[in-house]
Amino acid sequence: MPDTTEYGANAHVSGTLSVTGSVVVNEHSHPSYDFRIESDGQSHMLFVDAGNDAIGVATDTPTEALDVIGNIRTVKNNNSAGAKGKLILAKSKGSAGSETVVSSGDTIGAIEFNAYDGNSFETAAEIYAKVDNTPGDGDMPGSLHLAVTADGAAAATDRIVIDSKGNVRVNVDAGGQTLNTSALGTIALHNGTAPGAGTTNTAVLYAISGELKTMDALGNETLLSPHPEGSEDWVFYSKNVETGKTVKIQMEKLMKKLNDLLGEDLYEEWIEEIT
Repeated sequence: MPDTTEYGANAHVSGTLSVTGSVVVNEHSHPSYDFRIESDGQSHMLFVDAGNDAIGVATDTPTEALDVIGNIRTVKNNNSAGAKGKLILAKSKGSAGSETVVSSGDTIGAIEFNAYDGNSFETAAEIYAKVDNTPGDGDMPGSLHLAVTADGAAAATDRIVIDSKGNVRVNVDAGGQTLNTSALGTIALHNGTAPGAGTTNTAVLYAISGELKTMDALGNETLLSPHPEGSEDWVFYSKNVETGKTVKIQMEKLMKKLNDLLGEDLYEEWIEEIT
């Protein structure tokens, strides 16, 4: 009895179909055949579109290599604490069976979130990974990118990037700003627009005009980087929206004056070599 059975016409089975060998559709020079599995109340539970090299689950019009209508679940049943369900998106250069190494900057894989705009599905957000530096044998530096599409835009833009050095960049690189190559485990904020006062139950950390500031829910604003851009002054700055008062104290001058009045070394300064 051969292990392979080929059908040139329809085969109808009522009950259970058990296959111990293999069933081949469209082997050698035979015509192309679609393959489908149907169930009560749901046609095309599994549909293989031979003409388009695509598989549809709960759809007979797959638009991708695998098109699923519904949810996908991966389960890993194992007593090991480290066992987990996986969704693996892999990337190589070359071809199947003859892979070659990827390069720095290559996109490895992406998860897109598409929504229908009345005419077509468009990308609203995307999570993807890239090769973050030159790879080597057993060495694959990577970065994770979170991108969203702005209102009125047609494509997603990187908003948060976690690079291979553990740096978290928020809108950095989007406007030409870059992080120093020596940075390790830092958070970098791109210069933006000051948030409006009254961010309900929210405290805000933001950068504007080269300065790092905070704002509370009432809109009270405090400068955290005490050296304004283009100035050597050491200042304290705070704005109180309830009183309408803004305070700016020349801390360097104040400390020097106290130092002179009290005759104590309350103020010291020195220059460190920047590497």
